[in-house]
Amino acid sequence: MGLLQYSDNGFFAPRKMADAFRTTSEEVVRTAGLGKDAVQRKDRVRSDKTQRRLREMVEVINKIEPRFGSSLVAYAWYRSEPLPGFSGQTAMQLVRGGCAEGGARIRRRGRRRRSRLTRWCTGESSIAR
Repeated sequence: MGLLQYSDNGFFAPRKMADAFRTTSEEVVRTAGLGKDAVQRKDRVRSDKTQRRLREMVEVINKIEPRFGSSLVAYAWYRSEPLPGFSGQTAMQLVRGGCAEGGARIRRRGRRRRSRLTRWCTGESSIAR
């Protein structure tokens, strides 16, 4: 699924994500490491922290979806599959802990480099699978 299918008016929408993953919006925000109040108030849904966590979750799921062929299976993987090279943590635990670096690129020694989780999801990592 594309990013636009998870968004509404330029913001990630937990309700649209919940529909795609066949769960509730409360479960989506808990999976992203947020409290249920993140979906109860419109200003919280649009806050930087909420949008950042939802984006990180969607980026990881979108990167792994081609491997599984469906966003629903990719979501299940995101929540439950321990990752080698990450002390057995799941992608969900890494995002919740702020360790996913949003799949974004970070600066290191003057060059752009992807996070370890992003490299693992896209098959660029040498970490054993």
